[in-house]
Amino acid sequence: ALSQALLGIAANAWTSWMSDLVPPRQRGRYFGTRNTITSITAMGAAWLAGRGVDYYRAAGSPATGYALIFAVAVVAALVGAFLLTLKPEPTIRRTPRVQIAALFTAPVRHRSFRALSLASAGWAVAIGVSAPFFNAYGLQTLKLSFASLAIFSIVTSAVALVTQPMIGRLQDRYGDKRVMIVSVIGTILLPWGWVFATPTFLLPLWLNAAGSGIFWPGITQGWMNLVMERAPSENRGAYVASFGAMTGLGTFIASLLGGAIATALNGTLIHFGPFILNHYALLFIVSSFGRSIMALVFARKL
Repeated sequence: ALSQALLGIAANAWTSWMSDLVPPRQRGRYFGTRNTITSITAMGAAWLAGRGVDYYRAAGSPATGYALIFAVAVVAALVGAFLLTLKPEPTIRRTPRVQIAALFTAPVRHRSFRALSLASAGWAVAIGVSAPFFNAYGLQTLKLSFASLAIFSIVTSAVALVTQPMIGRLQDRYGDKRVMIVSVIGTILLPWGWVFATPTFLLPLWLNAAGSGIFWPGITQGWMNLVMERAPSENRGAYVASFGAMTGLGTFIASLLGGAIATALNGTLIHFGPFILNHYALLFIVSSFGRSIMALVFARKL
């Protein structure tokens, strides 16, 4: 909880910071290129982490493997913090002192930003209800290793290397909202890749991994660009924090809801043609329908 709280503070400050540094008409291209670079790093990190966990599990000491990964992550975070000190910061303009109550209520009273925050919370529920269970399903039902799961992540990142710069240009040309709606529609079928996969038939997971690399960048980049666009320059930090709080609330609700459904349906098996759906697979289907609903919400309300 403490780490997530501190991460939230850092993320809010970073988003406000970057909105001052990157011109609005260049955000799509900039973040597309930036995310491509981070994807390359993520591919290597995911593969090495998966191999490390599998190695130590085979040696009978999985705790050592996890501890080593966390230690490397801490060192990487410290290096990242140092690199942030080298990044320029615009001159802070002095503004009239604002009451705390006004900082809390301003994002709620801002109609456009309020709609964006509520949409983010709804999207967090739609994807979060199943998000914690994909890896568990892969390990328990599909009998995948950690290294295999990492390979699917690498495929997603590899595809994103190509799509992210393209999506950035599309965002600059057609707008973040349009690109995001198309991307959300593209993610509707992705959970079904896990539903249709079996231990001996993993093609749906390969398609899922490729589809994730195509459609998710338009969503992750889109949220960031829309927050920067709709948050006023005055008291922007308060708006970014409010957006993060609403998204976090949606994630919290989704975690409780997903856990409750998984517990209630534990042991349930539903025969769907040649497929057998357990409680995890049912959550994936729920998430797919939730994404469909949010696509309509985005088109009408965002």
